[in-house]
Amino acid sequence: MELRREGQMLTPTTDSAILKQVLASHTDHVCEFDVFPVINLTEQILIQAIECSTGAVLGAEEWPQTTKRASGLAELDVNDTVMIHRLSRELSGICAHGYADEKAIELLNILSSYSWHAKVALALSGFALNFGKFCLSVQPSPADALSKSLAQLRKMPHLGGLFSPLKCHFDKLKRLVRASLDITKCIAEIWNLSLHYISEDKSDLFDENNALIPDAVYWTIKSVVTCSSQIDSIKRLRNEYIPSSTEASELSTVAVTVDSIREQLKNQLDKCYEYIEQKIINQYLTFSGEDNLPIDHIDMGIQRRKHMLLLISDLSISEEEVQVLERLYKDQTMRSEGLYEMVWVPIEGKSCSNYSGQRKFKKLKSMMPWYSFQHPLSDPKLTNQIKEDWNFKDRLIVVVQDPQRKVSSKNAIHMMWIWGNSAFPFTREREEDLWKTQIWNLETVIEHIDPHLLD
Repeated sequence: MELRREGQMLTPTTDSAILKQVLASHTDHVCEFDVFPVINLTEQILIQAIECSTGAVLGAEEWPQTTKRASGLAELDVNDTVMIHRLSRELSGICAHGYADEKAIELLNILSSYSWHAKVALALSGFALNFGKFCLSVQPSPADALSKSLAQLRKMPHLGGLFSPLKCHFDKLKRLVRASLDITKCIAEIWNLSLHYISEDKSDLFDENNALIPDAVYWTIKSVVTCSSQIDSIKRLRNEYIPSSTEASELSTVAVTVDSIREQLKNQLDKCYEYIEQKIINQYLTFSGEDNLPIDHIDMGIQRRKHMLLLISDLSISEEEVQVLERLYKDQTMRSEGLYEMVWVPIEGKSCSNYSGQRKFKKLKSMMPWYSFQHPLSDPKLTNQIKEDWNFKDRLIVVVQDPQRKVSSKNAIHMMWIWGNSAFPFTREREEDLWKTQIWNLETVIEHIDPHLLD
């Protein structure tokens, strides 16, 4: 089962008979939940487990940026938590050599009522529980006396031998785990972009996404089954374990296909980003005449009938500013349909090209729950136009456009700092009304400087 190229399209990698079973396992009654907090926690577990198994210790600066969408895990439904533990049990103690297809279909049937991106997120989370415990047992932390003693009692193999066959085999297994994690993140992001930005106006791209995802979900779950089966062999045979030719071949075959799917999904994700950002540029950042009306009136899906807030800045925007805007953004999304949508349009500056600038860009982007451009805007014609028409001078500005895409404020940031969402829709008339009703006294001044002074 390998990827086949037809023209510029990559067709599904799964055998047609198996693919029919994969699609048949999915029901129309779909359980939905926010998968990103689960994926973020799963990523932390898997990365730490992989590093732990090699004896390495991650510094704080080396951790993956998973701040974005990190909240909400506490709101995970108890049934979803039960499902994660059930999948963990299903993946424990299995011997699926030669039967990984059947086991993957079995897991998909268990997950039949979940959306495709939720299926793969839950399956990987169940695997992460087992993988984390296993890696702690083969390479316990020197500072953790309990795990070290338990590992000695269990007589688990030590993977530190540089050239041991077991270590080489386990290194391949870890690479497959990383690839499965990458695919899961891509699937979730493509699903999210399709739902919010693509579905209603770009049917061909939307259809491509829908065609790719079930195949990718199947192979990710199959890779999890393959890893679980081989980990079980290591646990049972301990230091006597030597990978058989069948196990080595099975791992290599799955790894080759999964690597190909990962690249395919990354390319597809880039296509989604390119399409969305071009639409944002066409609709919100391209002007005609003095009215600053967009040339291209194409709806942005979820942004339809909403105000659009364009956060325009270079990398001088502070984390504290982002945190305040994040609170305002989340507060307004709690309403039935929300008041507005945000997009961060970073403008390329001198610091963007160096290493520290790139790290800061990634960190700021990871903190933002709204859509952000994947790279700072560098087109001189467009950036000069933004500077001239909206008086952008490096510092953060928030340009507000109403649902008809007419600019209602060239910079509403001061209104947001003073009144928050009470200043919506951030027009000059609304600002004047707020100033008229504002009662000025010492308490008002202190509240805007530091509310905690009133405590």
